[in-house]
Amino acid sequence: LGYHMFGVEEFLINTILKPDAIKKALAVLKEVTVQFGTAQIEAGADALCLADHATRDLCSPDAYKKFLMEIHQELSVRLKCPLILHICGDTSDRITYIKQTGIECFHFDSKVPVKLARELAGDKLALMGGTSNLNIIFNGAYEDVLNDINEKINCNIDIIGPECAVPLN
Repeated sequence: LGYHMFGVEEFLINTILKPDAIKKALAVLKEVTVQFGTAQIEAGADALCLADHATRDLCSPDAYKKFLMEIHQELSVRLKCPLILHICGDTSDRITYIKQTGIECFHFDSKVPVKLARELAGDKLALMGGTSNLNIIFNGAYEDVLNDINEKINCNIDIIGPECAVPLN
């Protein structure tokens, strides 16, 4: 929401130039997530997926810890259902932080090696996804899909699925 409200470049620059202002903005925007999530739970949702654009390309692991970890911890308490956090890209540098948030499941990108994701998450954090939309789902042969599924099963990935939203085409 911060990227949409302020612009990606402006928002990210201000994590350095005006970190207190960014923390205040995130505190306000967090309430939108809580209200929306609560409405979904009241309407019958059993679990919620939180998408956060905290990919390594935009946000360092230190920035995740400084700006988002505490918010994710709070959301895991305030939203009264299991939470699935999705972050695109190679998030291997922040999975150890994510598993400390209380969020039940991390939906990971194919850029994170499956075995490494499981090692970093340990048994405290469920894992979902990791299947490449482009290489496996869109362009993969039967054998590619089968090999991908077997790798996920062998690495104890909890929910087999795409790395992100499945392409519409």
